[in-house]
Amino acid sequence: ENRKQIHDRKATYCPFVKGFCPVACDNCTTAPTGSPIGTPSKRPTIAPFPASSRAPTMIPSKAPIKSPSILPTGAPTRPCEDRITFRFENGLGLVKNCAWITKNYEK
Repeated sequence: ENRKQIHDRKATYCPFVKGFCPVACDNCTTAPTGSPIGTPSKRPTIAPFPASSRAPTMIPSKAPIKSPSILPTGAPTRPCEDRITFRFENGLGLVKNCAWITKNYEK
């Protein structure tokens, strides 16, 4: 009976709150965002640039730069978690949180 209640709560409320309750609503995205574009190669596909020296020196060939050379490719990702401060009203007018959706009541 508890599993049915949880299933019913998920079916009723998750379409509306899954953005705030991704764990409770099984809405975490853990899959890769894209498929690999090919099989890995056994060797590097391009030579290092500039070509490495056969006679290493004790001093760097260039002065270090003060800032990163490229900008980040995207915003940092957060772990998938329910928002603990999020609240919503259930069909009986009671205010509930994400944990309520999957709460297992012992009888």
